[in-house]
Amino acid sequence: LFKVSGAESLTASERADLLNLRLQQIQKSATPIQISIESRNQSPIILVNDRQLLTVTQSDVLPPLTPTTQANLWTQQLSQALQQAQQEKGTGFLKTAIPIALGTLAVAIVLHYVLGWLWRSTRSVLQRLVESSPTLQVTRIGTGSQDAVAAIVKYLLIILGTIAILQVWGIDRLDRVLNHKLALSSENQA
Repeated sequence: LFKVSGAESLTASERADLLNLRLQQIQKSATPIQISIESRNQSPIILVNDRQLLTVTQSDVLPPLTPTTQANLWTQQLSQALQQAQQEKGTGFLKTAIPIALGTLAVAIVLHYVLGWLWRSTRSVLQRLVESSPTLQVTRIGTGSQDAVAAIVKYLLIILGTIAILQVWGIDRLDRVLNHKLALSSENQA
């Protein structure tokens, strides 16, 4: 939900784990959620249902913000996230989410069969194209070598096509994960 830094005897990850545990307990509660900010020892404390959730420290804040300003921002984000979580717990959310999930599954199955058919159709065309390549015939190499070169070219085209399709679909998750880990490591070093 938001990034916290290390404070007192806790590292940033320990503090985040503790915060996540408290948020899970709050989310499971059936009572209406009330979020407030209180100042203790000149530090803003975010309270949920009159229980301490988090003390905003100076190390949590990026300049030019103050801890109080950061606490206000986090309170707004927390309020929106908890409202969304409560809505998602309700039966109304499930009534809309289940048909969407089933529709997505149906589309995935149809796409699987369509792409399989398309692959089988284009594979034979590509194989004939590569095997009848004039370049291989001009080199006067044996048919076994021609078959090997044709297979290598075919698999290279498959790999390039797969990469292109994954990029079109936006499947570059590895890049996002690596960037996130780099950001976390630089944040922990700072």
